[in-house]
Amino acid sequence: MISIERPVKYCPYCGGSLVTKFVDGRRRLICTRCNTVIYSNPVPVVANILVHKNKLLLVRRKKEPAKGAWNLPAGFLEVEEEPYMGALRELKEETGLTGEKIRLCTVSYQKSRRYQSIVLLGYIVEKWHGKLSAGDDAEKAAFFELDNLPTLPFKSHKTLISTFLKGECGGAMELLPPDL
Repeated sequence: MISIERPVKYCPYCGGSLVTKFVDGRRRLICTRCNTVIYSNPVPVVANILVHKNKLLLVRRKKEPAKGAWNLPAGFLEVEEEPYMGALRELKEETGLTGEKIRLCTVSYQKSRRYQSIVLLGYIVEKWHGKLSAGDDAEKAAFFELDNLPTLPFKSHKTLISTFLKGECGGAMELLPPDL
């Protein structure tokens, strides 16, 4: 699996030239030397819903895309990282808060100019501790009234918040991080 951020010309496996052909009904890159199909896969992202006293925790982005805009504490899942652990890591990195109990709310899809597409795994943080402080990719962290949220730049974050507010989160699987 390779996430292609920029167009590639050569096979990452053997260095052969790549050409575009129709395979399984889609245009795909094929290596002219080893015939490997180079699949373009969505990039996995995790995001957190944390509500306290009817207020939603958001962070203001320090970097592009959407620098200066508010969004959920979120980020890319790392290789060999359990999705819920990635969500907890991002929460800690961007807000200083340590999540103790989370559960999966929903999974959504969004097209991306940079990565072609992302798949967002949205979690609800039900228990946490720590002192709120912005860090990593966030220049500020703050709570906003649920009925007065700023405009969010990412469709997947809006979908997650909407799903949460409608009470439509999946609840069958509760995830408790180990050793916390």
